[in-house]
Amino acid sequence: MQAKRQYSDEFKKDAIQLLETSGKKLSEIGRELGIPHGLVRNWQKRFQVNPASDKLELSEVERLKMELREMKRELDVTCMERDILKKQSASSRRISVHEMQGNSTPVSGISCFATMCDLSRA
Repeated sequence: MQAKRQYSDEFKKDAIQLLETSGKKLSEIGRELGIPHGLVRNWQKRFQVNPASDKLELSEVERLKMELREMKRELDVTCMERDILKKQSASSRRISVHEMQGNSTPVSGISCFATMCDLSRA
């Protein structure tokens, strides 16, 4: 099993610039650089070269994908927090009904409902 090769940002930037400026085919550039041509294509989709700083940056699509992942994570956390608060709120309502009736021992949800509706006295 081969170890996964790591390529520097400078190498990726040069490969992308070569692809955009040389007019050569993707497979030719891959052969010249000694890497699979699919890898160059992936870099081209994922990165862009900032003309002002001449640095490799994530493309707009990749930045939006990253932002979407972060927002989904944040939504999951918020939903979990909401569910916890719902459960706490429901249990505090049961306690307050018991406290209002003067019961010190907890009762089941059915008997609590029956007590609230005065069904236990019938």
